[in-house]
Amino acid sequence: MIKVSMLNFQKASLGITLCLYLAMTAVAQNVEATPEMVVNNYWTALQSGDWAKSASLVHPQSLHTVRMSSDKFVDALIGLGGEFNLSSYFQVTNKDEYQKLADVVVYERLVRSLSQQPGYKEMLKATRFKVLGTVSESENLAHVVFRWDVELLDANGKRLSTADFKEGNQLIGVSVELKLPDPNDASAGVITVKRSTTGWLIVTNNDIEEQVDHLTKSIEETKESTKKVAEALASQQRAKQLRKRKARPKHGTAN
Repeated sequence: MIKVSMLNFQKASLGITLCLYLAMTAVAQNVEATPEMVVNNYWTALQSGDWAKSASLVHPQSLHTVRMSSDKFVDALIGLGGEFNLSSYFQVTNKDEYQKLADVVVYERLVRSLSQQPGYKEMLKATRFKVLGTVSESENLAHVVFRWDVELLDANGKRLSTADFKEGNQLIGVSVELKLPDPNDASAGVITVKRSTTGWLIVTNNDIEEQVDHLTKSIEETKESTKKVAEALASQQRAKQLRKRKARPKHGTAN
């Protein structure tokens, strides 16, 4: 009897403990992440190259804005070299597949592609990021104030004020020179967060849209230059043929 009573007591204790644990877990899961937590998680995801995680922390409003710039970029890519160009940026084979992608997936794959630019990952990894506080503008809008610093050193251990990143070979390559922030600069940055149906999410600035729009403009300029070159070559060919016809001897009968 004693053993049975002890067994029942242990079962009861285990049941109570389990119920308390489940209740505490449920409460913990319902606790909304603060704006500062979201910003820190976003930066951690960026620095670790977790593009899917970083995209999941961006507000739908920003995702859609980037999507609109991306749509123009896609049209430019197709106009330059056909739908084949989409695979390297969005891992799709045609525009129909691209259009079926959710905004968050477009954002993730676009940022992943942009991260391949010279210096992008190096700058992220070298960034020291510190949240200073939060200013609440309204119940659903807040601004997180932060300080950041990028410390890159040369071969002698001296801090760089500019960094030059190169990729490619002697014939074809890309070179990017970036100005690094002054460590004595007293200014701070601000990241805006907005509440959504799932909690606080990042409202991005227009940096990504500007990069994508710049790429789109470059493609359009390339297409225009190619068109002008083709027109010039065609014009030269027509002129050459005309000169040949004029120089061709005329055959006739003498009276």
